[in-house]
Amino acid sequence: MPKTLVEKVSSPETDVTIFKISGTLGFHENEVLVKFFTECAKKGVSKLIFDFSALTSLGGGCAKILCSEASSGKLLLCIAGASSTVRNFLKGKGDGDISFCSDLAIAVERIEQAPEPAGGSAAKADNVPEKNDDASDKTDKANIAKATEAKTGKDEDDHALRQKLVQYRALLSLKSDLNRIRDKAYLLDAFLLTVIAQVGVETAVFLERNDGQFDPICWKGFETADPKALIIDVEDVEFEPWTRTLEVMPMDKAPISEQTRTRLSKWDMKYAAPVVVHEVLRGILLLGKPIRKELDPEAMEFLAMLINQAAVAYANTCRFEEETERTLGLVHTLISMIEENTVSRGTTDLIMRYTHALATELHYPEEHMRDLMYGTVLRDIGMIKVSDLIVRSPRELQKEEWEVIKRHPIEGAEMLNKMKFSHSTQEIVMYHHERFNGEGYPERLQGRNIPMGARIVSVVESYAAMLQDRPTRPALGREAALDSLRENFGNRYDPDVILSFVAIVEEEIRTGEKAEYSGSEIFRL
Repeated sequence: MPKTLVEKVSSPETDVTIFKISGTLGFHENEVLVKFFTECAKKGVSKLIFDFSALTSLGGGCAKILCSEASSGKLLLCIAGASSTVRNFLKGKGDGDISFCSDLAIAVERIEQAPEPAGGSAAKADNVPEKNDDASDKTDKANIAKATEAKTGKDEDDHALRQKLVQYRALLSLKSDLNRIRDKAYLLDAFLLTVIAQVGVETAVFLERNDGQFDPICWKGFETADPKALIIDVEDVEFEPWTRTLEVMPMDKAPISEQTRTRLSKWDMKYAAPVVVHEVLRGILLLGKPIRKELDPEAMEFLAMLINQAAVAYANTCRFEEETERTLGLVHTLISMIEENTVSRGTTDLIMRYTHALATELHYPEEHMRDLMYGTVLRDIGMIKVSDLIVRSPRELQKEEWEVIKRHPIEGAEMLNKMKFSHSTQEIVMYHHERFNGEGYPERLQGRNIPMGARIVSVVESYAAMLQDRPTRPALGREAALDSLRENFGNRYDPDVILSFVAIVEEEIRTGEKAEYSGSEIFRL
């Protein structure tokens, strides 16, 4: 993956700050971006330009943080050199307060001419030099003071309203995002980062209720953290007050034993909140110090709504995990059945390991990685219907026998459809025998009309097959198998996939090291 690089750029204007961001602003940079804006606030930065000319991708979390900061009323934000994809993506997130320019010089000129944001204006008003102290001047000053006070009050009201709108917009967006997430780790990452960004706290920890204790399973904002120090025993928590009120509380008032509160306070935990699902306390949220001041009632109210939305999504991910465990049991049973009825016995782990490594190298969509791995291990499930006499025949197959073999991708996809596997998984099973030049089966698809997952599996499966003895030929060595793949560069196989796969295997041969791999863990991606 491209690395993220943030560089401060020399600015021709003293009150304009410029940073160039290269690479990606994805999920893992959410926390970095939150800290960046916190530092800007501390240093009084009010006019900020991001040069996105070398930015390759922008994630939804970072987009929300950018839009939220631009809408806060304390910062003028201009983005220069962004691609049309990035601009359109930000507009989809509600970028009304972000200014866009194609050129950095134009961005500097535009933001320099723009009026100071509300926070900056107040600061400058305090530094206006006094004139004469005669009666007329005093009257003028009094009138100016009243007008300034009225304007300041209006600005504060406007800012409070804008901030509330930003929060509710973030809440609605987060609700939609959380309901789409099926992985608990990603869900909690997104939730805690949103809490830090929208509520304004330095740290956040989620503790999950397990046997006899609440275990910290996700935390953000810590430079170092000892999970064991944040564990809370179930017997140290009074359940009734929280399940009844669902209240966010300062740590000294939380229904937790005094000894535990003292221990948590050493980690600067200032607030605690319950995560309740169907009147059952399933987790506890701990919050660190507020960034600017104590959390006011409005922040508490917003946080409570945020937790409520996250609790529903959390319960859904837990149910999904249970369903995944049942699916894993089914998949492992099917793997055994498939290998018993094919000549690829013993190659499943090898094919899965290379498929995962190759998909990662090619930036295969992370949200579809689990489906890819299911499709990989179940690719030949349709062979269960093929006679063992055909599969293990030591002679060349007759035309009629080949037609039976060519039916197995269709049979397999139909079986997975009945078992409610995803469309993505079914596509891999259906098309993993298609060839880049259109000579494959069952539909003779060509080039990039073949789904990417199927193109990846096609290369890896062919490589693994060449390493095995078959009834009609002996096994090849790794170098010879790679030579055979190279000979089919752009012919049977996608050239981009071949280049990446050959590089992976050659690196293994050179170093003698293989990537750590566990089939069960792959399915939990």
